[in-house]
Amino acid sequence: MSFSRAQQAQYRPLVKRAWLAHCELTGVPPNNRQAQDDWYREQLWSACRIRSTRDATADEYRTLIKRFTLLSEAGDTATVKGFTPAQNSVFSPLVAKAWRSVCRRDATGLQFHEWLDKELAACGIHGRKARDHVEQFDDVMSHFACIAGDLYWIERTSQASEIRMRYILVGKMAELARVEQRPVDWNYCRAIYSRMNLPLTLEEADARWLWKLVQAIDTHLRRLRKRQEPASVG
Repeated sequence: MSFSRAQQAQYRPLVKRAWLAHCELTGVPPNNRQAQDDWYREQLWSACRIRSTRDATADEYRTLIKRFTLLSEAGDTATVKGFTPAQNSVFSPLVAKAWRSVCRRDATGLQFHEWLDKELAACGIHGRKARDHVEQFDDVMSHFACIAGDLYWIERTSQASEIRMRYILVGKMAELARVEQRPVDWNYCRAIYSRMNLPLTLEEADARWLWKLVQAIDTHLRRLRKRQEPASVG
């Protein structure tokens, strides 16, 4: 189906606000038409696995409205008082990347500013004010790099990233255990993902390996939950 005029009246301004929010966080010029088109197609594909809204269903319309609503809220500038301008200039796009990753997984019911404050609080930063711009900066960059899967910053802050990634992985294994109703531990992961040639123990795995495994388990969880969804009627 094609979007009705009323739907277009809601959809188009929302997409524009989401694009401008993306530009504000990443520094991409708003008038870069090619970048805007690539960004838009990426959102359609990751949200609904479609390339155009020409044949979008009613459910896909609702999904896209939700997606662009979440993305448009990212216009709330992601900066932390106490970080230097240079630090904020790399922190902001990493936050944007992490937020896009969260939106793709539909992993939060929070608005952008609520999500950002929650994640900063997990790093000991409240009111977006840092106590220092050394240890807290590294901790924050590690935290958001793990959410975003940004291997550059994961490696730059490797020690903290490995600690956080192990914590995330243990949580994912617990989720998988609940869904499959069986124990899931490191040996289970080594057996299931044998092609990854995982090390013998969790402690031996570096952040890059841990991130790959988190991605693999997350994909597996989404497939399992999709299978468990009741079939739609009509």
